[in-house]
Amino acid sequence: RLVNEAHSRGMGVVMDMVLNHSFGQSPMVQLYGYHLEKDENNDYEMIMNMPNPYYNQKSPNRSYHWGADFNHESRHTQYFIDRVNEWWIDEYHIDGFRFDFTKGLTNKSGDGWQKDDSRIAILKNMADHMWDTDSTAYVILEHLTDNSEEEILADYGMLLWGNMTYNYGEAVMAYWQNGKSNFSWGYYRERGWSKPYLVTYMESHDEERLMAKNIKDGACANDPLGAEDDDVYDCPNTPDNYTTRTIKGALERQKLVATFFLTLPGPKMIWQFGELGFDHSIDAFGGRLANKPPVWDYLLDTNRTKLRDTYSALNYLRKKYTAFSNSGNVSLDLAGKVKTIKISGDINAVIVGNFDVFSQNANLSFVHGGDWYEYFTGTILATDGNETITLYPGQFLLYTDQYVENPWPNLITEIKEGGVSNIPNEFTLSAPYPNPFNPVVSFDVNLEKNRWVEALVFDIRGRRIKTLLDTDIPAGSYNLVWNSRNDAGKLMPTGIYFIRVQSENHSFSKKIILLK
Repeated sequence: RLVNEAHSRGMGVVMDMVLNHSFGQSPMVQLYGYHLEKDENNDYEMIMNMPNPYYNQKSPNRSYHWGADFNHESRHTQYFIDRVNEWWIDEYHIDGFRFDFTKGLTNKSGDGWQKDDSRIAILKNMADHMWDTDSTAYVILEHLTDNSEEEILADYGMLLWGNMTYNYGEAVMAYWQNGKSNFSWGYYRERGWSKPYLVTYMESHDEERLMAKNIKDGACANDPLGAEDDDVYDCPNTPDNYTTRTIKGALERQKLVATFFLTLPGPKMIWQFGELGFDHSIDAFGGRLANKPPVWDYLLDTNRTKLRDTYSALNYLRKKYTAFSNSGNVSLDLAGKVKTIKISGDINAVIVGNFDVFSQNANLSFVHGGDWYEYFTGTILATDGNETITLYPGQFLLYTDQYVENPWPNLITEIKEGGVSNIPNEFTLSAPYPNPFNPVVSFDVNLEKNRWVEALVFDIRGRRIKTLLDTDIPAGSYNLVWNSRNDAGKLMPTGIYFIRVQSENHSFSKKIILLK
């Protein structure tokens, strides 16, 4: 019923399946008996008491072994596994499996890191039986072995775990030195693969949370080396110091890395509550395998929900344009302080971010000249194709050559060397740009204090046709965009229109011309 209800809501269900090993509760272990012996690491290991058609007496992998080790060359084991997978697909309508530690599915000795033809054959046979049962079933492997082997499995139609925790962790903490924060290996073509079957992730049940890393060890303007330098470690939260170690600062860094995570084509795995900035260490609450508390109270924190909405906005782009999934041409420059991704396809995009703790200049080369639209702010950049842009610490921009209305506005908070971005001295409305326009026009609303603000668009006869803003917002500068549509979503014709912005005793109006 759970699976069927999920399917009725457009969600697939993938089961986490462990077929490398089992423990003493397994009837197949109990039928033949076992005893415990200490292994090379002085840990207790399960040893079969007598020949067992399903298990090796002990694992051939002396570096990584747990419980009773399945003998995957045994026809009995193969039949058992095929029936288990078939049962879950047929009886419970499961959409596929994420198989745990698949590099252990071999009897070849060693630690599993080298290419293993026998293991490839075992996995292909298992996948074939699954696909005979359901040709659409997902086969996802936590393989993490030699790239040449993973490429073969990807070409065969399997998806493979792509652990990029270390590199994204270095990036979020501003450790850009020596290319440590280069996460280009999270893009399947960088590995030489022809199919986008790399499931990249920044966090998992085996890896430390990025928020926990950032708050504990991140760099700042006072200490640009962060925890990398044991002699200097001083990141006070003061107005003259950009720091990643506050909750607010760390959440803004999470938006930065999420933008460079979700715009890379290929499937992604988001670990539980990562989209809300889960900041408890992996070793909290009794260790990495212990239950972690749900954090639904994060939904009461605006800073955290803006991170979630940033994830939503980026996934909206992925669903809307295939260039962000697997059909675009991608160029990466991810080794230094300033990182860029360029994508061309059914939409052209340039993503740039400053991962340093000081302001940096970014030299951008666009696919073509003309108007480019910043996705998060709606700002329009008129360019001849080459621009030099100054980015404050942690700032990122996502430009597209088609206007895309972001369903989640006002997501980004500027945190500069001098602390939170400067507050305007007065309530003002900027000149709309471009004007005349087609199809979008943008303008800035500057607030010297927290205010209720209403921003409306009227036609020349004084009829209200669009409400852009009607809410309480904090002091700061906000960029608003009108995309020529009324509140019903209908495109408006060529003509003269007026923008009116008001708050309490203040009101501003600007004339704009839509020229098609």
